[in-house]
Amino acid sequence: MSPKLLPLLLPAIALIVTVACHVPRPAFGPHERCVRACENMRVPSCDESACTRGCGLVSDRIAETQDAVVRSCVQRVATKHARCDERVWATCGVRVGPYVDGGPPAPTPPPDVFEDEE
Repeated sequence: MSPKLLPLLLPAIALIVTVACHVPRPAFGPHERCVRACENMRVPSCDESACTRGCGLVSDRIAETQDAVVRSCVQRVATKHARCDERVWATCGVRVGPYVDGGPPAPTPPPDVFEDEE
């Protein structure tokens, strides 16, 4: 082999090794883990953009570690209705944990200050 080709051969080998050994980076953060898990649900209507949007919509449930329950609900509803939009994610987001029954009751309104003055 010619010594003149050696400087060209080494970068070519490094490029081949880099491209051939490309491994997707691991998901960092709860939002990325939710998006990757959603993409792995194998629901045709849940593409990458729907998963990203949906996981962002239920980020409070992700913080409460309820994301697996929400995703299973999304998988069930999205398969049944053939859609994976914000309405499905929001509906499933409110049907988990302490929010299943609608949450705590609304606070009582403050007394009217004008009624006391008369």
